[in-house]
Amino acid sequence: MTAFIVSVDTEADNEWEGRASPSYENIRALPAFQELCNRYGVRPTYLVTYDVAAETDSLAVLRELSHDGNCEIGSHTHGWRTPPFHAPLDTEKTCHPYLYEYPRGVQAEKVATLTNHLEQLFQTKVTSHRAGRWGIDAYTLSLLEANGYNVDTSVTPFRSWRHHKGHPEGEGGPDYIGAPCRPYHPANDDVCLRGRSGILEVPVSVRVFSSVLRVNWGRWLAPLFSGDGFAKRKARNILRRLGIADLVSLNPAVNPSKHMILLCRKLISERQPVLNMAFHSSELIAGGSPEVANTNDEQQVWRALNEVFACISEYSHVQKQTLTEYAREYQHSVIDGLQSL
Repeated sequence: MTAFIVSVDTEADNEWEGRASPSYENIRALPAFQELCNRYGVRPTYLVTYDVAAETDSLAVLRELSHDGNCEIGSHTHGWRTPPFHAPLDTEKTCHPYLYEYPRGVQAEKVATLTNHLEQLFQTKVTSHRAGRWGIDAYTLSLLEANGYNVDTSVTPFRSWRHHKGHPEGEGGPDYIGAPCRPYHPANDDVCLRGRSGILEVPVSVRVFSSVLRVNWGRWLAPLFSGDGFAKRKARNILRRLGIADLVSLNPAVNPSKHMILLCRKLISERQPVLNMAFHSSELIAGGSPEVANTNDEQQVWRALNEVFACISEYSHVQKQTLTEYAREYQHSVIDGLQSL
């Protein structure tokens, strides 16, 4: 069986820009998105930031959506918007720090605050998580486990975020190029290695996709699609222009539907256990992100969602699940396998 998961970072409009006076117009698009999901039986997981849940109108929208039981509410840790606020990281209004750049005690307080905040407002246990800016490490996983989480979805195989700065003096984001593509329990000291963490990691579906090269070249080409600098940009532009290779994820704001559908069909044919589509709620509206600048971009996102959902629905053995539903089924399958030994 293959699971189809849609995980949505539910956050303020255009977090790529400044941090002052956030707006939340994109949250008003979620009822229409949920209707589209309902039409195809898709069960999205909304990974919600502290500030979205604190905004009265946004909270009302999400409560209404979750009331029907067709989606899941999880957490999305934007450290710069989650109390307690810590100087200097949270006073420098132009940077978006990774959670692991804060002192460990502050990290622990932020994770606990966000978790309690969501559980009180939605009156449900929060068990799924994605780190802001994909920035997770082994210590964050231990915090999630201590706060009762079951599943995380922060790892992006084939992608490195090293050249994406959080704090200007920091080392940048995590490097996931060598991380597993299939769900796994990470090691207690390295999120990119399999181990014994109590948290199930469900990586986002990303591949270096090529109709020319053998699939095992993907890891070798991956650094070209994650690095910065003139040479790497030129190399990947040549690969894309010639149709040799490209980095494809299930994100309707950055990939055309035909590429996502090819990726879905390939992963299903390989009997991959999960197809994990991930995008930002702000990418549902024009002007909500750098990738969705105008009405044409917005229409393309919605068209791509519809086409990918239709493609997935062609496969009767693909089960549409929330993150926690998948994690529970994964755990049951492991227990059943052990009992059969």
